[in-house]
Amino acid sequence: STWIDSASHDGTYCKKDSLSPDADITINLRATNGASVVAPGTSRTYTYDNSAPTVNVEIPSSTTYNAATMPTLFSGKARDNTNGAGLPANSVTFYIKRASDNKYWTGFTWSTTLIWLATTHSATTGNTEITWNDNANLPAWTDGSYGVKARAVDNLVTTAEGSEITFSYDTFPPVRSNGQPTGFITNPNPTLSLNTNEPATCKYKRLSN
Repeated sequence: STWIDSASHDGTYCKKDSLSPDADITINLRATNGASVVAPGTSRTYTYDNSAPTVNVEIPSSTTYNAATMPTLFSGKARDNTNGAGLPANSVTFYIKRASDNKYWTGFTWSTTLIWLATTHSATTGNTEITWNDNANLPAWTDGSYGVKARAVDNLVTTAEGSEITFSYDTFPPVRSNGQPTGFITNPNPTLSLNTNEPATCKYKRLSN
């Protein structure tokens, strides 16, 4: 190791030096008087963490749900950076945004104010990854699109937001129109077609003969 000189001070040491990011750093102190008598000091080890944690939403995913498939628990992953200070317990939060009016779920109603909802997860050290689960009342879903984003805060209060995922909730069947062919068919291999008012999978079956 290298001893770094500081300016002369009466009782107070002051030195500003560049620090390597995201690492455990140990500082040793000693003092030398005018007669070159060295007084050993003490050592201090601390973590320098200047990078944000990472967090995401895994459930729900970017897809379309109905009443039977809609998840009843929201969850995701979070962790601090390598050599980071770690995450406090239950420090991840998330929001639910309704696309039709850009309102946020408070746990009880929809509001124009951005509300971060609570989660549960264990505390971590370093870059250990945890799974967070929602700890809030979820809304009674109505047909439409929604956005969900999670936010993580590490032990040094460095905050990071993940990417917003969007999903749709749809309980109404598609409206069909313009089915072809109609009437009597003379072609033994007709082309079948059908229009719908939304993306849908169309199927057919023979009813008789």
